[in-house]
Amino acid sequence: MERVAGWGAAILVLAFLPVWLSHAEENPTRKIQSAISHRCVLECAWVKERCIDGGQAEARCRDEMSLCRRGCMAPEAVKKAMKSSPPRGWGETKKDAIEVCLPSGQHSFLADLQCPDGKAPRYHRVGSVGSRNPMPEEMDFKPSLMDPTYRLKKGEVDYHVVDKYEVACSEKTHTLFFDMYHCGDPKPWKAPRGFTRPPRG
Repeated sequence: MERVAGWGAAILVLAFLPVWLSHAEENPTRKIQSAISHRCVLECAWVKERCIDGGQAEARCRDEMSLCRRGCMAPEAVKKAMKSSPPRGWGETKKDAIEVCLPSGQHSFLADLQCPDGKAPRYHRVGSVGSRNPMPEEMDFKPSLMDPTYRLKKGEVDYHVVDKYEVACSEKTHTLFFDMYHCGDPKPWKAPRGFTRPPRG
């Protein structure tokens, strides 16, 4: 009798499992968390590709990618990205540039966006517009300024070169700025003003 009851409970669980799973997939918080983690891990693949294209040994590039992935999987980092709220006007000035990873990150972020009418925006790169923050005249060039895997220390000023894009929705054109030297850290899944950004797995 106990065995029959056990089988009955198992059948009940199996019957409702698809429903539970579908509810989990519909959970907006879980979707955003998945999108943040997925994009961060994808950045690590871009880092490896850049490393190999730069002529580095494949073993070293694999190690770099592994280190990058560990940063993506850090629970506290993902939690911080989930709670993060970019400033008002995010992406609209050099100082508040949207942090992404390499040109691939810029294109992927822009591909995520939706205009108010639900359509994808049209965009083109205007060009580089100088450092994110004014660079002191006496400051020497540092290789870390062009190293997307270098993590800025707490309180360290960001002097990365920023890219400017024109992003158009039907009748309105927005100007967005990107800092593409931030790889391997979970980033908030937010949209700049005038757009939405549906989460992707």
